[in-house]
Amino acid sequence: MLLECLNLTTWKTKTQILRELRENGVKFNERQWRLYVERHNKMYSGGFVNDYIVHGSKGYKLTNDREEIKAALCDYEKRALNMLKKVSEGKKAIAEHMNGRLDV
Repeated sequence: MLLECLNLTTWKTKTQILRELRENGVKFNERQWRLYVERHNKMYSGGFVNDYIVHGSKGYKLTNDREEIKAALCDYEKRALNMLKKVSEGKKAIAEHMNGRLDV
């Protein structure tokens, strides 16, 4: 298992993680790491693993602490809402520009 090559009991940046993996003979790029984290966390959701990989401003950390997991999920939720707001604003702007062109 990939996580056996890493000690994620403390926060590590993506750069540190990728370097540690390379030192252990595992070649991963950033995208592969993100996909691995996503798959691992889906396994957590399915009850197949006991730890969740949280992501925050300090980097990544493997944890089973519910408060840390809740904080990470709250951050994801805030990002999602922010992105939805940007989509809504963009669509509104497109509609306004289209209406302006029709009025000319």
